[in-house]
Amino acid sequence: MTDTARLLWQCRRGTRELDILLRGFLDDSFDSLTSEQQNMFRRLLDIQDPVLIEWFWGQSQPPREFDSLIARIREHASLTNTSQA
Repeated sequence: MTDTARLLWQCRRGTRELDILLRGFLDDSFDSLTSEQQNMFRRLLDIQDPVLIEWFWGQSQPPREFDSLIARIREHASLTNTSQA
């Protein structure tokens, strides 16, 4: 399985909201990330859905190492939703 195929598969989550959030970011922004940021995204995909939901919906604070990536994914989602409205 190629890295891209693996990432696409890992973006398929247990909730539609996470699917859309992560897949949209992967499609639109992943290639523009540094290799360090891409590795951080890969690590993020290993985290359980309930934890990700808490982080993305602001119900709990992610570890500092994920702060900027979480913010970037949220911003991407916000921009995508604004442009579709």
